[in-house]
Amino acid sequence: HGLPLKNSIIIPNGIETSEFTGSVEAGLFRKKYSIPAHKKIILFLGRISWKKGLDTLIPAFAEVVKKEPEVLLVIAGGDDEGYGKNVKFLISNFKLQDKVLFTGMISGNDKIAALKESDVFVLPSYSENFSMAAVEAMYMKLPVVITERVGVASFVREYVAGIVTKKDEKEIAEAILQILNTPTLGSRMGEAGKKLVEERFEMSNIAARWFESYRNLL
Repeated sequence: HGLPLKNSIIIPNGIETSEFTGSVEAGLFRKKYSIPAHKKIILFLGRISWKKGLDTLIPAFAEVVKKEPEVLLVIAGGDDEGYGKNVKFLISNFKLQDKVLFTGMISGNDKIAALKESDVFVLPSYSENFSMAAVEAMYMKLPVVITERVGVASFVREYVAGIVTKKDEKEIAEAILQILNTPTLGSRMGEAGKKLVEERFEMSNIAARWFESYRNLL
């Protein structure tokens, strides 16, 4: 149409951080799903879809278990596409049935509690245009391990809010282990992630960018 592409404007999604600041009972998530306090939690939060890279996550998790046996993979998300049976087949092949918990879709205080009580968030997607789940995890100071195909990867790299990997099971396993075995690293990444969200993705800042863009156009 002959439109000047050089004048295009890209504004990311944002989150209402106030939704994550309410009081949630300590240990709510572990209590609800009978997860012992000593277990380290790796959290996958999202739809159970082929696109999310669970076919890479399960073998990567199998590698993690070899070096860190007291770990639990929580898969929190709906299975609208029926892909869950493929994931469960993989889990069975790697004999990880007692190391994986499916919660179904979670929201509200359950989601906040899961983000608070987990040790690392992981999203090994084939393709992801943004990832609200990763942004929510970072706001809750949860270090993230995501693939370079996830839209927020460049921000994660810039702020060092987690580890960005190729879609490779060994790389993903090493990244998870690095965070699990270095609490100070995970803590620094968590702080950096919260700062990133407050500066770049908090909804009032996103709204201000929209206003500024419209003003400039006018």
